[in-house]
Amino acid sequence: MAAGHHGLANRDSLPGEQVQVTLVLDRPPRVSELAIDEHPRALFGGQSVIPRGCVHSGRQASRRRSPAQRDRAIEQTATRPAPDTRYRAGVVVTALIALFLAFDSIIHILEIDAAVESFAELGYPEGSAVAIGVLELACLALYVIPRTAVLGAVLLTGYLGGAVSAHVRIESPLFSTTLFPVYVGVAVWVGLYLRDPRLRTLLAG
Repeated sequence: MAAGHHGLANRDSLPGEQVQVTLVLDRPPRVSELAIDEHPRALFGGQSVIPRGCVHSGRQASRRRSPAQRDRAIEQTATRPAPDTRYRAGVVVTALIALFLAFDSIIHILEIDAAVESFAELGYPEGSAVAIGVLELACLALYVIPRTAVLGAVLLTGYLGGAVSAHVRIESPLFSTTLFPVYVGVAVWVGLYLRDPRLRTLLAG
């Protein structure tokens, strides 16, 4: 105890009188009293002046949450879709649309009997099936390439719009035939929206 205290006595006191002694405790300064920068070890020769227990207790106190806050955080984490999930969904939708349009363009290029008959019903010359099939395949190639996906989606929208106008002209059934290219066009843009963050940023801004 003598090493940790300093005794200060009143030297002018007379013999027989009580001597008043003041003891001053040499205690280490509190953490709150220290002027410490972002790197406290640089001030004291590379040794930290903050006890480990104080640091860990402060971190634990900052992480403490009420039960309602913990439940809310868990619910938000569970309901928040992962970015890769949205991208994968977009890839799946794009792949399905690409397969359908590729099949449609190939039967036009090969001049399958069903394609030739449908062109005759729409009033187009039989020789135009190959040209339209090549055009559809070129638009599809632009759509599946990420760098030109937006341009391909715009061109496919125009192509599908022409198909709608052709069916309207011959008064085809509305929901099953005339609007079918509209359904395909919506799927084209949904797939692109899910897999392309640039489009999402553009629409959100």
